[in-house]
Amino acid sequence: MATIASADWPLLLHAWFWAFLGLVFYAYVQRLALSRVALALPTRTLLKILFQARFYALFMPGGTNFLVKWYKLGRPLGRPGRVLASMIVFRLALNVALLAIVSLAVWFDASLPWQAARQAAPLVLAALLAGYLAMGHVPRLMHALARWAVRYVRLPRVVQQGIDRGRFLPDDAAPFGYGRLMLLLGLSVAAHLCETLQHVYIGRAVGLELSFLTYAWLRGVIVLCGTLPVSLAGLGLREASMAALLAAYGVPQEQSIAYSLLFFSGFIVVKGLVGGLTELWDVMHKTAPPLS
Repeated sequence: MATIASADWPLLLHAWFWAFLGLVFYAYVQRLALSRVALALPTRTLLKILFQARFYALFMPGGTNFLVKWYKLGRPLGRPGRVLASMIVFRLALNVALLAIVSLAVWFDASLPWQAARQAAPLVLAALLAGYLAMGHVPRLMHALARWAVRYVRLPRVVQQGIDRGRFLPDDAAPFGYGRLMLLLGLSVAAHLCETLQHVYIGRAVGLELSFLTYAWLRGVIVLCGTLPVSLAGLGLREASMAALLAAYGVPQEQSIAYSLLFFSGFIVVKGLVGGLTELWDVMHKTAPPLS
């Protein structure tokens, strides 16, 4: 498309800076969640796993790359239950941070054409924060659920033995503290803000002059499109959503689709290719992520 071909490439380099910084913050959030259950991997290894998960996301239905990360983290650490508990807390922190940013953006975006959404935003934000503070008990709840499954559900022998030995159980000694939860939330917010700035520069590269608040809630829609298991990497669904939503702002359809396709080809695909190269390196050298 002519709009993509004429994109401002220096602005795309700025976008890549913020995209990479966002991934670094994601790695720190994951490391902090893992450290709560007495597991640790170097930040650089977690960053590599994030790239590798994006490689598999290119040809797996949306959201299923979660299983890839669980395998990648659980294999060297050897505690799949604890890893799963940390990943659930990690994912919840990221989702709450994203939805909080989207709610605030919708609330304060004066150009938003849907007033009902603006009125509902503060209620959604309050419910999110209340629910987030209650999620510190995730490891304990998982422990109770595993024990219930052993008692009342017929499980494969290997799973039951793993639960009996504690191998598939998270640490149930104490819930996540509020201080750690707020730190997780703060780092997650920082990661999402970095990726929002990424979208600001991508949009400007194709001539989209929207406010930061508009990009903040638009990115929430883009993330949702990539998560729903109805397409590969959100392709098609994301472009249709951008065309429909940005039409309310008077943006031509060609420009909306160019913005979405530029994000897909220049960022989703490139991150996936980087992850594919690191995966190939690991396979060829048969390396496992080192413990710190």
